[in-house]
Amino acid sequence: MARSVLAVLAVAILAPAVASAGDAPPGYRRHAVSNAGVSIAVPIGWQVLAQRDAVFPGARQNLTRLDASFGPTLTSLGMPDSPLKIFAFDQRFRRGHPTTLLVVQATYRRPAAYERWAPGMVRALRAAPGKVGAVAHTGVALPMGRALRATYRTRTRETVVVYLVPGPAGIFALLLRTPTARAATDAPALARMARSLDLQAPLGGPYLHQPPPGS
Repeated sequence: MARSVLAVLAVAILAPAVASAGDAPPGYRRHAVSNAGVSIAVPIGWQVLAQRDAVFPGARQNLTRLDASFGPTLTSLGMPDSPLKIFAFDQRFRRGHPTTLLVVQATYRRPAAYERWAPGMVRALRAAPGKVGAVAHTGVALPMGRALRATYRTRTRETVVVYLVPGPAGIFALLLRTPTARAATDAPALARMARSLDLQAPLGGPYLHQPPPGS
């Protein structure tokens, strides 16, 4: 399983859902992708996209003008049945150094107990592309259950914080990539997002979405 999880995370790392009702911390808005069974509260002012937004005409062109590094992520997000469900970024960033959030479905079966799946996930993260140094990791209590939180740095002077959260349809990964100089500042925001994550059985039907970028 760890090998397949690493492949999913690699695509996502190299890689707007609908704003819905529901509890969200002050200054945050909840976004949902119903056919993936996932919703999360994201800071107001962040741009949030799901699969349909990534393939909307002109969306890729507009977003890669903001930052060329968004290109591979948008390609992954736009693929049918992509494990990448949500891509969000803080719109206040210096070109080439964005702060981004990815919500990725890492597995597709109801997970076993934390003690059985967490060690394999840590091994997978130790082989993450571009990683330098050790992976710091610990178990954390979230509303969805016991989750794994891991942190590592990259060759591009960024810090990646990963939450792996079990749900009824599999394990979801939340990945926050940010310039290392901002990591301590951005960590509380990711913690709030992780605590807001809600995972349910996927629902059928089309995506609902906000107006696409540039519309």
